[in-house]
Amino acid sequence: MSDASLIARLRGCSAAALIGYAILGTGASLLHADYYSWLGGTEAFDLGTNWQNNTTNTSGVLPFNTTNYGVYGHQLTVDTTSYFSGIPVAFVTNPIHDHELWLFNGASLRIKDAATKLTFDQFDAFLSVENSASLTVDNKAKLSVVGGSSEIYIGRGYVADTAAGTLEIRTGGVIETNQISIGKFYNGVAGNGVATITDSGSRLDTGTLRIGDVSSGGVPGIYTPRTQGLLNISNLAVVTSDLTVVGGNADGEVIIDNATLDSNDLYVGSSSTSSGFATKFATGQLEVSGSAGSVRSNLLTIGTYATGVVNVEDFASLSTGALTIGAFDGLGILDVHSGGNLSIEGSFDNIAAAVRIGSYSREDNQLILRGTDTEMRITDQDGTTMHIGYNGDGTWAITDGAQFGSDAAITSSYRVGSYNGVGRLTISGANSSFTDVNGHVTLAMGTATTGYLDVLDGGSIQAERIDVGNQGSGHLNISGMDSQLIAQALNVHVDGSTVTVESGGEIDVDYLEIDNFSLFDSSPRVDVGAGGYINANSIVVGEGNSAEMNINNGGIVDVGSFWLGKEDRIGARNALAVTKLSNNSKLSVVSDLVIGKGRKFDSRLEINSGSIVEAHNYVIIGQGDQSNSLLAIKGEWNNASILDVDFNLYVGDEGNGDVMLTMGDHSEINIADDMHVGRDNTGKAEVVIDGFLADLNVASQLHVGYNSNGKFIINEGEADVHSLSVGTNMDSYGHVIVKGQDSKLNILTTASIGYNPANANDSGNGRVDLINNGTLAAGTQLIVGENGTLNIWGGELQTNEIIIENGADVHWDSGLIMFKQSTDLYYSSGLSKLLGSSNHLNAGQMLIVDGTLNLAQQLTLNGGTLIASDIDAFMGSQMLQLNSGMLGFIYGVDIGNRNNVLGDHLELKQGITIASAGQFTNNGWISGSGTINDQVPEHDDVYSYGDGTFYNGLNGTLHLDKNDRIFIDMFDATNEGKIEVFDGQLIIESALLNRGDLMQFGGLINIDEQLLNEGQITGLNTHLRTSNIVNQGDMDYADTQHLIFGDIKNELNGKITVTRGARLTLHDDVQNDSTIEIADDASVVIFGELSGTGSIIGGGTTYIEGTLTPGHSPGQLDITGDLVLTEDATAQMEIAGTLAGSQYDIVNINGDLTLNGILEVLLLDGFNPLLGQAFQLFDATNLHGQFEQLLLPILTSNLDWDTTQLNSQGVLRIIPEPTTALTLGALLCLFIKHRRSV
Repeated sequence: MSDASLIARLRGCSAAALIGYAILGTGASLLHADYYSWLGGTEAFDLGTNWQNNTTNTSGVLPFNTTNYGVYGHQLTVDTTSYFSGIPVAFVTNPIHDHELWLFNGASLRIKDAATKLTFDQFDAFLSVENSASLTVDNKAKLSVVGGSSEIYIGRGYVADTAAGTLEIRTGGVIETNQISIGKFYNGVAGNGVATITDSGSRLDTGTLRIGDVSSGGVPGIYTPRTQGLLNISNLAVVTSDLTVVGGNADGEVIIDNATLDSNDLYVGSSSTSSGFATKFATGQLEVSGSAGSVRSNLLTIGTYATGVVNVEDFASLSTGALTIGAFDGLGILDVHSGGNLSIEGSFDNIAAAVRIGSYSREDNQLILRGTDTEMRITDQDGTTMHIGYNGDGTWAITDGAQFGSDAAITSSYRVGSYNGVGRLTISGANSSFTDVNGHVTLAMGTATTGYLDVLDGGSIQAERIDVGNQGSGHLNISGMDSQLIAQALNVHVDGSTVTVESGGEIDVDYLEIDNFSLFDSSPRVDVGAGGYINANSIVVGEGNSAEMNINNGGIVDVGSFWLGKEDRIGARNALAVTKLSNNSKLSVVSDLVIGKGRKFDSRLEINSGSIVEAHNYVIIGQGDQSNSLLAIKGEWNNASILDVDFNLYVGDEGNGDVMLTMGDHSEINIADDMHVGRDNTGKAEVVIDGFLADLNVASQLHVGYNSNGKFIINEGEADVHSLSVGTNMDSYGHVIVKGQDSKLNILTTASIGYNPANANDSGNGRVDLINNGTLAAGTQLIVGENGTLNIWGGELQTNEIIIENGADVHWDSGLIMFKQSTDLYYSSGLSKLLGSSNHLNAGQMLIVDGTLNLAQQLTLNGGTLIASDIDAFMGSQMLQLNSGMLGFIYGVDIGNRNNVLGDHLELKQGITIASAGQFTNNGWISGSGTINDQVPEHDDVYSYGDGTFYNGLNGTLHLDKNDRIFIDMFDATNEGKIEVFDGQLIIESALLNRGDLMQFGGLINIDEQLLNEGQITGLNTHLRTSNIVNQGDMDYADTQHLIFGDIKNELNGKITVTRGARLTLHDDVQNDSTIEIADDASVVIFGELSGTGSIIGGGTTYIEGTLTPGHSPGQLDITGDLVLTEDATAQMEIAGTLAGSQYDIVNINGDLTLNGILEVLLLDGFNPLLGQAFQLFDATNLHGQFEQLLLPILTSNLDWDTTQLNSQGVLRIIPEPTTALTLGALLCLFIKHRRSV
């Protein structure tokens, strides 16, 4: 045939025939592009009389040859029914074929009509649709290829043919077959198949369904292009299969839209056998969507030796009894979202369904549930076993409101990371939830395994039991507002396992156990951070191995019972159980709080930086043998850490371990009942309070050593208890040490040392040491039993009463004892036993009695300090001997009162100080050397007036002989009696008001402040020092030299008298506004300033070594006697007018005036003298000498001072300046000459 004829013939062919012709070449017969229809007659499919060639309008010609049954480009239609007006009117026999059938090069086979059925009945018959060929079954027709191992191929690779073969089942068409492959690798060629099954009633029923298949005949991935298969199922169509492989060592895709795929075994991106093919070259994808979209399988494997991806969305559902996502180095992803539903149903009764995500695969295998209305449920009543990361890597994510739940009546197991795998379960977003009330969740089951559970941002999980770490390390994180974990039991096991709760996350469990099952020394850990919350009925930190719990940054834990180190340790070394609170966190325990119950445990509860522990029942620290238990509490500035206990606190309850409770800075413990330090234990039980503002409060009794040994130490801080028992019971030993300036133990009622108040015959051994200002205050009484020891070594003891039994061991070397009420000193009294047989109060000892000290025995103050409200001696006898030390009176003391222990005659001794916080009154006799002051040692628990005063009464005498020295240091001092200083020294470090007699005959009187004299001062060889003297009485000095230091103001009615040849030297200023009388043979020397309006009389001599300033600016000074201005004197005279004594200063001396030194004239009030005015500054009987220097002000109006009469008459005049006088003289001469000439 010519080429022109060939081209003309091709124009009449179909496109499919043209493609086939092009592929086969010009040697192919053009008959391959004809159209055939089934005529029937017999059922033989390969009989020519049954076919009609519609292209040539001939019959009796087969559309295929009988050698290989290949159909090349032809279109075959099988329709066995004719219709008239929709009613079948003729029927043709349905065909049966017992051989293969090949559709090539655009060939097609269409089977249509409800009554039409094409059957392949040979055992190994097959139908192959290749290279652009197509197979269509529609209009309720049926294709049956069921003979034994018969098979249908849609898109099988053949002689390098790669165009797709297609299958379409529609409008109720049905295919049933043993096996169908859509896209099959064959003869070294990659196949390409596309199948579409659509419309209600359309079905594909097959034993095996493969979409993208390289199950035999080659190695996947080495050929290009790759074998591909695509199956679209839609619009209520149904596919059933025993085995479905989507991407079996090839690329396969199934798209289900509102249709059903029901397969017993379903592999997506998998091979049904461990063929060993390379996994990187096979991909299976399954898309399920629509509310009527459904996939059901007993076994679903996604990504086994391949990559498998399944998407379930738009309210579609996926149900399976066993699910594997990512196996044998495959990659599997199951993504259920947008209302999709995943159901795990199980396939056999009494056998739990199985789910594995990441099984022997290290790829990123994932099960994803996301979006509101998306749900996964376990509907198998036998439950499920679910592995996330089974010897591989797996992730299960429930996010954005998706939910997981279980209907199983028995336990399901969820293993996140198992058998050398890494698994992660994430529940994230508001309303995202995992709910299985019978479920057991295990993180990291198996060695070298890691499991993660993250509940975030409002997600929640509810299970019966959750294990964090089981041979491997698990990690649980609850974070975000309203994120929640609810379980009956939460177990945190294995070294490296962690739980974190923070930022609004919450855990609500019946039982929380943190314990290292691996027996390693390191610990699993639970961290409750900022905004985190745990609520549990019971928490155990260290069931038998090491564990740790941290509550920090405001985290809160509420629990019924809390145990640290609960059961016995199995390992060789001690386990470590630790709970730490920090940064304002809180632990609230309703029932038991026990620290260190188990054997061989080191258990610690640390409360730090403003955190609070509330124990609403009892607290026990230490019950286990060979264990070390510690409760440590420490706060920070303005942020105290607090432990509140509503019942008892036991430090060392049982066992032989060492137990400690320590309190640091800013710590507080409040106990509503008893506290026991050492109770039925044989190890060390110790409490140490050592911190600034550390505060322990015990509402009832503090037992130190109760049936065992206990030790209680306060280095810094304070403890307040109702009662104290040290060494309460037989065979017990209690030891209390209070030491340090800021340490104090307050007992509201009774403190017992080695004495059992309930049964004195059952007393233990007790010891109390008060050291270095450490204080013990017993409110009502202190009892030291016969087995008791009390050591006061620089400490302080306060009580109302002290009872010391015979046999007790007491030592008071130094320190303070204070009785808060009146007490007695008598033989066998507690005070007598403390003082010892000598009854000496020695140096370093201080005794305070806030009441009356009644003395029935001699008490010797021998360097110590005795302070009392009052001291009384029985029968009026003087029972107090003062050798040295301090005797203080809280409210005051009265010498001379016969009821006072000091009597009416007090002989002070050097080294004795008598202090009075009130008024010290002397109506008797005081002499000797010593100190009287108001400096009663301050004490917070003793009220005193302070600012005591010294009062020497009308009948009182203060007498100092030679070498006597008395210091009086009071707020002020008053004398209305007699003060007699005979060569002694009287030092008054305050002011003195003298209304009586103050007599000094030698010695020294020193008054630091003012001496106000309203009485009589008499001096002989006086040496008086004071800041100033105001004299309103009489000051008499005779016979000898007298020295007075301090300004003197001699006021009205005051008089200073110097007689009998005495010389009175005044070293400071004298303001004399009254009278100074100096006898003829006496003298007064003034080194300061002499001023005032008073007079000096008597005829004696006054020496001015300082400054003379008469009156009060200006004024007049009258002296009867002599006045001597020495070379160091300055006479300062003020002039404000011309009237002597009122407008300018004048000194009138009825006697001799000796001039020397300096005269200084001052003009006041703007006064300017006039020419011819004269000022009588000094008026004396006789004037001698002259001023060495004149300081005269400069005058105005050309005037000058005339001093020619100053030294002889005491007068200054105003004259013209010398130049002015010469000029006037010359003018006068001219005037006289002129007169004469006239």
